[in-house]
Amino acid sequence: MKNPNQLCGRIKITLKIYAISLRVIGQAHSYLDFVWAADPARSKLCFINFWGGESKVFGVELESDAKSLPHTIIADFHYLPKNLFGKFDFVYSNSHDQSFNPKLALGSWIKCLKVDGLLILEHSRAHGKSGTNRQDPFGVETEILPFLIMGWFSANLRLEGIYEPSKQFDNAHKYFVFSKKM
Repeated sequence: MKNPNQLCGRIKITLKIYAISLRVIGQAHSYLDFVWAADPARSKLCFINFWGGESKVFGVELESDAKSLPHTIIADFHYLPKNLFGKFDFVYSNSHDQSFNPKLALGSWIKCLKVDGLLILEHSRAHGKSGTNRQDPFGVETEILPFLIMGWFSANLRLEGIYEPSKQFDNAHKYFVFSKKM
């Protein structure tokens, strides 16, 4: 049997990660609501940093016309600039299905995280194989996603939790939270 103090410590860490994840998701959604109001076709990839009690959210866009959006990084999310590596506390996305090479894209996102930074992926049935098309070429079922990612990145990531949103959706909506190892 595990030491009760270790178990209690792990529960506290899990609850802290859950609380932080909800805060990050809320801030990411606020930013994305602003961006999507301007153009609903924009991608859904955010990089977030916390300084004290404040946070700053950056969006990543492929199209150069997005320069007018505040805090926007113009780049292909498969090939992010090296000056972003190790700079962010959180990466949040629900656009991994838009990747032509998800392992390459996720690897790039992970490189942008600080050690112990969190990668938060929002995933639903719409991200599955039946949802693939020209704009969303990658599809994987909700139940398979964490195994696939850990198969690719077990040396770099820990799966911290799988959370359901407070508002229930009919399409197996989940938030997968991973932390970057040293």
